[in-house]
Amino acid sequence: MRVLQCARVRAAEQGTSVNAVLREQLIRFADPLAGDRAADGFLTLARERAGRSTGGRRSWSREELHLERLRDLNAGQRFGEVVVENPFA
Repeated sequence: MRVLQCARVRAAEQGTSVNAVLREQLIRFADPLAGDRAADGFLTLARERAGRSTGGRRSWSREELHLERLRDLNAGQRFGEVVVENPFA
């Protein structure tokens, strides 16, 4: 039980939860190349969007990003062969 308490404290200091840390570790364990694919996707997106500035104005809102993330979770995200589903949906 002491290990779990220490993990909770450390997770709270990092602004996360033990469940989130474990989920990320399981994803990396199950599909070690998932991070590489995510980084490649980010670089591709950055290259596609380069030079398309909105003049300092965002074309999205924080609420829109949160709703998109919830839709992704409810649909079940795929990380290689692993599908992560929202347990609260």
